[in-house]
Amino acid sequence: MIAVIILIGAMSGVFTAAGLFALITSVGVINRYADVSGTSRHVSLYEECIIIGATAANAVYVLGITVRIGMTGCIIFGLISGIFIGTFLISLAETVKALPIFVHRAKAGTGLGFIVAATAAGKALGQLVYYLYMY
Repeated sequence: MIAVIILIGAMSGVFTAAGLFALITSVGVINRYADVSGTSRHVSLYEECIIIGATAANAVYVLGITVRIGMTGCIIFGLISGIFIGTFLISLAETVKALPIFVHRAKAGTGLGFIVAATAAGKALGQLVYYLYMY
């Protein structure tokens, strides 16, 4: 009975992770990173890194492994997390065409770059505050 529960839990995790990877791929985050950085030939490497990173993070979380990275590691992790979440949200907004609607309704024809940069900086700062003080 316990083996069945473990199997169901593991399969649920696998299906949830597959759904997340499908969402990231369909939104176009990986392709956008490759286009912006000029490394389109390494898209499969990006995908593998995301899968390995998510698998490692899940293993650390599920198994309760303590990873001591210090203050510098927290700062680096916070910056990387903020960058990823910010770019993921921007890619998602581009996919659903939310940015043009926002620009039209807010009448923000000029200064759009500032709005995007401020949003990204705010998300990165929020990640830093969370991981440095609240975590």
